[in-house]
Amino acid sequence: MKTSRLPHLACLLLLLAAATAFRPVAPGPPSALRAAADTREVRTVGAFTRVQLAGSMEVIVTQGNAQKVEVVGQPEDVKEVETTVEKGRLRVGTVNHTGMSWRNFKGPVKVYVTVTTLEGLSVSGSGNLHADNTLTGKAVTVAVSGSGQLRAPLQAEVVEASVSGSGQMRLNGSTRSLSASVSGSGRIEAAELKASTCEARISGSGNCRLNVAETLDAHISGSGNIYYAGSPRVTSHVAGSGRVSKG
Repeated sequence: MKTSRLPHLACLLLLLAAATAFRPVAPGPPSALRAAADTREVRTVGAFTRVQLAGSMEVIVTQGNAQKVEVVGQPEDVKEVETTVEKGRLRVGTVNHTGMSWRNFKGPVKVYVTVTTLEGLSVSGSGNLHADNTLTGKAVTVAVSGSGQLRAPLQAEVVEASVSGSGQMRLNGSTRSLSASVSGSGRIEAAELKASTCEARISGSGNCRLNVAETLDAHISGSGNIYYAGSPRVTSHVAGSGRVSKG
């Protein structure tokens, strides 16, 4: 009588499954190992009313009663972050020595800044600067140069906003007078910043979104666009294919 091979085949499959289940797992590459815990370092700096980010870090700005600068990140990264004050401006960047830049960082770096009196915020490079609460001041200047991003709620009599390059700026709050300028392909998103009057200028292919109540003086050179909300009296000067429109 011919013996069935099915039981033998079933046993073989069970043995293969067991061998696979108990196969040891090879350790992952060094990059998969858990990184060291972040360190927090409070910096002692002089008094400042302006904050500039130069590099690719993240800066979080808060307005409060006491000035403070705190750097958070991997220990070897934190020591490479430079925080200096010159003529009332806090500059956040990297230590200037051969071969060192933000590209060498082992992980994300955040710098928490508390300012008492604010006059200006700026980003130079590809960094990200944003505010945690509404920033107030008499006259506030906000600027982006490069491909960075700046986001801030503002309450000021006068706001001067400029983007040079491909960067982006997002503003909300209110102001009596807004000056908005874009040079390049960047954007100013200020549809939630209520302004009484505004002068807007675009040179290149950039865009502005505004919210103006009384008067808007718009200038475009190139293919950029200015979009506005509200019912202001509009004066427009366009050279190129750009346009000024409500929307």
